Amino acid sequence: MTKKNRYMLDTVSNALAVLDCVAESGHSTLTQISETLGINKTVVFRILYTLEANGYVAKTETSAYTLGHRVILHGQQALKHNAIHQRVKGVLRDLTTQFNESSHMGLLDDSANVLIVSKIDAAATIQMSSQIGKTMPAYCSAMGKCLLAHMDPGKLKEYLSAGPFPRKTLTTLTTVPELERELQLIRERGYAIDNEESEEGLFCVAVPVTNSRGQVYAAVSLSGPSTRMINKTSQIIAQLPLVAREILRLEAESPE
Repeated sequence: MTKKNRYMLDTVSNALAVLDCVAESGHSTLTQISETLGINKTVVFRILYTLEANGYVAKTETSAYTLGHRVILHGQQALKHNAIHQRVKGVLRDLTTQFNESSHMGLLDDSANVLIVSKIDAAATIQMSSQIGKTMPAYCSAMGKCLLAHMDPGKLKEYLSAGPFPRKTLTTLTTVPELERELQLIRERGYAIDNEESEEGLFCVAVPVTNSRGQVYAAVSLSGPSTRMINKTSQIIAQLPLVAREILRLEAESPE
């Protein structure tokens, strides 16, 4: 039995769980939230009532709950003060300018999804539909596969135990053997490719980013339509490691 943390407040934990549930689903009813979290409906109702009164959730005409304006305002402030984004945006902007494709930096979150922490959009009209703060599955994205390839073996084994994985497109790698072969290839060549595996028509190249201790903690990528990316893939593969090294330099210079 897991020992309860005496510093944790159940009421706050439940409120945060409800807020997370609303955020993940986009639209959830009281009943859906209660069933998903296993929390009594009366408790969930009181939490939602309090969150709604303070602007953290909003109730639609169909009695579903969505994120409220206060969350959006806080999110904007978080992005404004996002330390990683502020540190690397200049490097990513130069990368985007060089290739006229969208650049990203991502980390693995607690659920082993890729969390986008920085992004610079390309001027081109067709772009990857992503934004800072958004998450995406690791197994079918270039940044995600890069990070999985350098994950602790024990954690990677646990992640792969959830396979097979949902198919997104015709080229998505869904089985554990396929992913294991792909991750080994990434380790050997030093970069990952998403060849329309997460989204049809999208091509992405990513490389790992290390910290000052030599540990991979992030990945940086360049994404764009396959029709545009195909003719400059080799140049991108050559440039991305230089970008990763520049981010390492910035990380080493940043105050603790």
